[in-house]
Amino acid sequence: MTKLTNLQNLIFRTGALLMIAGAALFLFLQEVACLLYIGGVLMFVAMQLQATYDGNDIVVMRLRRQQLIGAFLFVLSAASMSVQTFYQYNAVQYNEWVICLLVGAILQLYTAFRIPQAMKLLFFLPLLMSCSSQYIVDGTTTVHGMEGKVLYLKVFDNKDLKNIDSCYVTHGKFQFRGSVDTTMMANLFLGEQSLMPIVLEGQNIVLKINEISQSVTGSPLNDSLYSFIQSKNQIENQLAELPRLEGRMVMDGIEHDEVIARLAARERILNRQNDQLVTGFIKRNYTNVLGPGVFMIMTSGYAYPVLTPQIEELLVGAPSYFLNHPYVSEYLRVAQENMEKLQQQ
Repeated sequence: MTKLTNLQNLIFRTGALLMIAGAALFLFLQEVACLLYIGGVLMFVAMQLQATYDGNDIVVMRLRRQQLIGAFLFVLSAASMSVQTFYQYNAVQYNEWVICLLVGAILQLYTAFRIPQAMKLLFFLPLLMSCSSQYIVDGTTTVHGMEGKVLYLKVFDNKDLKNIDSCYVTHGKFQFRGSVDTTMMANLFLGEQSLMPIVLEGQNIVLKINEISQSVTGSPLNDSLYSFIQSKNQIENQLAELPRLEGRMVMDGIEHDEVIARLAARERILNRQNDQLVTGFIKRNYTNVLGPGVFMIMTSGYAYPVLTPQIEELLVGAPSYFLNHPYVSEYLRVAQENMEKLQQQ
């Protein structure tokens, strides 16, 4: 028979409820939910460790060990959630805490029914519904040509882009809502035109589109992606300015040959900065969806798959997560075949 004082029972049940609240709110208020969940786990596990059982038969002792393993898995899930939330560690981007939580809850439920008069943990059943990540994309646009049009969210699947959601633009507003099993990189399309990339990672996302820019905010990976895109756009704007700069320099009386030499040197510097920016970003995000996603964007402008010095640099030391991504692996396979054909010619 389980022995806990009234106060311990109150703390135990409060901890369980905080765990449920933290898991349920994690999609919407990540940091607050994480603190609730950690507090709940600490309270729940602390009281469970203090619980005693009448009887020392082998079955009860074995079930007790399984219950403690479940408690340990709750601790692991809290640690994983905190790393994902507060440190945004790349390797912890698939909500691994959910796996620990589910296995721990199953062990707790199993032992609750097997140990006589044990603490009933049926209130953990709602946790089983928090496996999938729910995403909400709230968008606004001031582009008049988009009014009344259908927008699509597409992801790379089986060597092709696949529609996963669609919606109409009404009065300059649109919304996507759905669930994903894992964090994924999607692209927003208007018809066949790709507008912008979006990371779906189980959080509310705010998307804004106007005539000259697009932005996505509301999640760590999207914030990182659009900070990168902003830096890249600044370099590309400087490259686009070079032809106009040539005209001004000529009008200022600088010899045309000198103008060409100066601008060529400037162009080389900017292109090198652009390559370093892209390469560095992909390397820093090898182990999350941003690495393969930006690689896809980078190579989409090529006429056909080819191995460039930049791509070869990316392959050095690249982890299996990156190399085994469907798009990356297929691109590298075709690029290698193309290179072999060129060498045979």
